[in-house]
Amino acid sequence: LNGEQLAAELKAAEIPHLRFVPISFVPASHKLEGQVCGGCFVFTTDRRALRPVRASVTVASVITRLAPEEFDVMACRHLFGTDRTAEGIKELRPPEGIVAEWEADEEAFRKTREAYLLYD
Repeated sequence: LNGEQLAAELKAAEIPHLRFVPISFVPASHKLEGQVCGGCFVFTTDRRALRPVRASVTVASVITRLAPEEFDVMACRHLFGTDRTAEGIKELRPPEGIVAEWEADEEAFRKTREAYLLYD
């Protein structure tokens, strides 16, 4: 990956509460050992407001679009909770649409958990 391009694309995606700084590095151990690799440092600007899974969908979508041969989102599907989310990323569906599929489930969960919350 080109770290500069990745950082620019992630910045353009306007992911709330995250900031991206491009980096280059040379892995000491990995299948890419000894090769110059690009990526980003990711900084959280408001950890309480950050929606990490939603943000991850956008990050994975950008990486999949930039490097579909190098990045296997299906290998990360357990991080998203459902294969459907990873498949949507792999199919290059817009991240907003993928996340919108969860809204009804999230609302149902919020209502169910209310009876079990001990604090406001």
